[in-house]
Amino acid sequence: MSRVWEILTILVEHNGFGEHVWNIDLAIVPQLLHWCKPIISLSVTALTQLVYVCELLYVTTIGLVKVSILLFYLRVFPVRSLHLASWMMIGYCIASTLAFLLVTILQCQPIEYVWNKDLKGGKCVNYNAVAWANAAINIQQDLLIILLPVNALRRLQLNLKKKIGMYAMFGVGGL
Repeated sequence: MSRVWEILTILVEHNGFGEHVWNIDLAIVPQLLHWCKPIISLSVTALTQLVYVCELLYVTTIGLVKVSILLFYLRVFPVRSLHLASWMMIGYCIASTLAFLLVTILQCQPIEYVWNKDLKGGKCVNYNAVAWANAAINIQQDLLIILLPVNALRRLQLNLKKKIGMYAMFGVGGL
């Protein structure tokens, strides 16, 4: 299923999806709509359920990527202090991922209220505030993960050109 979405995304992006409306050649609009037909033909309920699942996958994926980078640090750097800091960051990333995953799953009570607002007595948390909190914590974690190996990199016995290359390699990974 992910391959289907990947191919669909590439096709619609190639045909102008994401461009400003004034920059789209009107001749390709029918072609763009053709590639979007599987999405457009979904009901509002199905689209909302799809977005809900994507929210869960997003939170999970971001957390797993961070943990994988930190596990990479554990393998590459034999520095005890960096190992300790990496394990602490792994715990922090897992805890925040689980917390935001739980909030995302339970953003509405009952859960079905996420895609069916006709249910009586349903209520939701302010998910916009949750998203902003998640973004702030993700930015903080990203900065900490980028800065974590700086001391170990600085101690490497390399000439200046190679050391700058190492900083650039790790820095580009943080983009």
